[in-house]
Amino acid sequence: ADAAPLRGCGEGVSFDAVDAFLEGGARSLLVKSAFLNRSVKFWGAPRPGDLAMAPFSDEDGDVVGVLYADSLDNGGGLPKATASVLEAVGVKLAAALKRVWKEEAEAAARAAARQAAAVEAIRRFCGGLLEGSASDDATPDCVVGLASASPQPLAEHLVLCKSMIVAYPDWKVACLGVERAAEEGTYTVLTQQRPGVMKADLEATGFPTVSLESLEDEAKEAEVVFPVERGLFKVAEDGKVSSCVYMGETASEVEGEEAPTATLVDSWAAGTVGLAALFKHMGVELAQQIEADAPQTTEVSAAAEAETEESAAAEAE
Repeated sequence: ADAAPLRGCGEGVSFDAVDAFLEGGARSLLVKSAFLNRSVKFWGAPRPGDLAMAPFSDEDGDVVGVLYADSLDNGGGLPKATASVLEAVGVKLAAALKRVWKEEAEAAARAAARQAAAVEAIRRFCGGLLEGSASDDATPDCVVGLASASPQPLAEHLVLCKSMIVAYPDWKVACLGVERAAEEGTYTVLTQQRPGVMKADLEATGFPTVSLESLEDEAKEAEVVFPVERGLFKVAEDGKVSSCVYMGETASEVEGEEAPTATLVDSWAAGTVGLAALFKHMGVELAQQIEADAPQTTEVSAAAEAETEESAAAEAE
């Protein structure tokens, strides 16, 4: 019978071994005097010696690797048992890989479950800020940082939200997207505040009181909608929100978003963001409120400086 045709120069010896393995034939291959076999690929000049190989498979029978041994550096021959040794090692390696892959799959499943739980906790947290239930999905030391205000404990923020919904009883928070961020346990969250129409006076601790009657007619009738804001949330090991911070960054063309109120969009473009933009819509400049306190602060500082100078002069005398 004619000899089986070679695959080509330097293109076939490993494939021969794999094909035989998959067809239920030899589980290993020993090539004596490998430099005489045209199918053996050499990097550089061909060298004398033997080459042995043994494919190994996963539990489904798919080849996942090939083990090799050779004597090409010393030009000697390999013992006949070399191929059998490679077969045995391949079986053990396949079993070890199976355990590793199983552990990796289980770890990935646990991580995916934790991430899914974190996303749901974030969504419940966002919805619970106005309902008063956000603390159920938050750590005891959870901190909320709004774009126009200093970070505050969640308990204080909930008090602020409670006063806000008195003036805006239809206020809703839409959570439009949650994506895992680069840092472990952090998530980028897209939310849109939708206060609606103001229906009562606004009395919020730490903010100016705004009466409904003081609003311009256009502002009274406006259905207030914020731009979509991008915040950074952190979720603790127990799956609860430990902080959420907004820096005034917005997102556009987000699925599910409502068109933001023009006056708020203009305010954001001018650098007035968050609740400061809402107050500006109501005709109150929070920056002006801060500036109103400035003369008093300057006056006190000037008096303190004068007192210090007088003390220094007395000591000099």
